[in-house]
Amino acid sequence: MKKHIIIFDIGGVLVRQNYASILRNLFKKIKLSVFLYPKFGSEIVKLNNGDENPENFFKFLSIKLKMNRKEVEKVYKKFYENNSKPNKKVISLVERMSKKYKVYCLTNTNSIHHEVDIRRNLFDNFIKVYYSYKLKMSKPDEKIYKYVLRDLKICPKDIIFIDNSLPNTLVANNLGFNGIQFKNYRKLIKSLHKLGINTK
Repeated sequence: MKKHIIIFDIGGVLVRQNYASILRNLFKKIKLSVFLYPKFGSEIVKLNNGDENPENFFKFLSIKLKMNRKEVEKVYKKFYENNSKPNKKVISLVERMSKKYKVYCLTNTNSIHHEVDIRRNLFDNFIKVYYSYKLKMSKPDEKIYKYVLRDLKICPKDIIFIDNSLPNTLVANNLGFNGIQFKNYRKLIKSLHKLGINTK
């Protein structure tokens, strides 16, 4: 049976990024102690889950850096933008596929990154975008996949799920989705063709 619902991730798929590397480079640039890395990472997770608001996040950073909160916010947003580049081939693929299939997005993100990605027009070709920070749950928790299934009112076997994270893809497969772990554009096209998807 041809699959008509395709769900894309953003970070690592539509946007080239290695978030661990981004954080390491950011820490180096702003001379933040590596001992704060776990705390910083946990704050990002809270942001993505909607358990933390940006105001408190930047307040936390401004205290640690002894910098003005507004300046910290400006530096962080600029650093994220400069260290996460849109994958033009995949974005073009989404645009083409949106004319033939129902294309959605499920992304672990926060309002800070969301603001930057909106300016990049990353969400223009999706029927709907499921943002982790708005839903207050994130991948690879099964709850967010089941939420999407209920919202779309469709069986998981009729969904192709594309994500760069192996754990996220494995959970999708365990729930019955057709999960594809994104590694590069060429392999993605090959995997989609195997599922009978027209990528032209």
